[in-house]
Amino acid sequence: MGDVSPELNNVEQSSIKNDKGKQIPVVRIKFNLANPVTVSMYNYLQEKRETKDSAVKKQTKTIHTKNIIEFEETFKNPIPLYNFYAAAGTFSEMQTEKDFTLIEGPENTNLNNDYFACKIVGQSMNKIIPDGSICLFKIYTGGSRNGKIVLVENRDIQDPDFNSAFTIKTYTSEKVVTEDNWVHKSIVLRPNSYDNSYKNIIITEENAEGMRVVAEFVKVIEKK
Repeated sequence: MGDVSPELNNVEQSSIKNDKGKQIPVVRIKFNLANPVTVSMYNYLQEKRETKDSAVKKQTKTIHTKNIIEFEETFKNPIPLYNFYAAAGTFSEMQTEKDFTLIEGPENTNLNNDYFACKIVGQSMNKIIPDGSICLFKIYTGGSRNGKIVLVENRDIQDPDFNSAFTIKTYTSEKVVTEDNWVHKSIVLRPNSYDNSYKNIIITEENAEGMRVVAEFVKVIEKK
């Protein structure tokens, strides 16, 4: 039939039963043919369909052949892919509302529900993460974040690349230790870009309350 390309903006998450009757996740993807089918191929497909319909003596709604192929694929290692660009809600809301699509996770990697993927938009981290890359993240559950690349949610700050309250930066902090406790002296979210116009994001006491480290960057799994 020829070369095809997927409609990545038109992906539908669903599920089907396997041979054991268990519901498993699938993704329905539409593919566009690089070149429309020829008239002879169109007629051939129509003839085959009409012959089959006649054989089973079953009337069906007429389906006009278009230059689109549709199929379902089962993933062996599925992970959710979130779209943080211009995201209106919080990460928790996105999870609750299942605002994601499933994709195949990296091979030879044991992934649990703590892992997800997202597409990185912009040039602020392009020394490590090229614009348009799909990256693997692990949900932050505690421990030191200093020096790590993290996905941060902050309702008081809008990232110019993501056009939302989410940002990807390198987390750095300084602490002041007292006899009884310690406090952050400063938290800085640093870009790592060849473009020097990107500036540090400084987290102050005023806006720190709305900041939450969502996840730690693991690796790039697909470059644009």
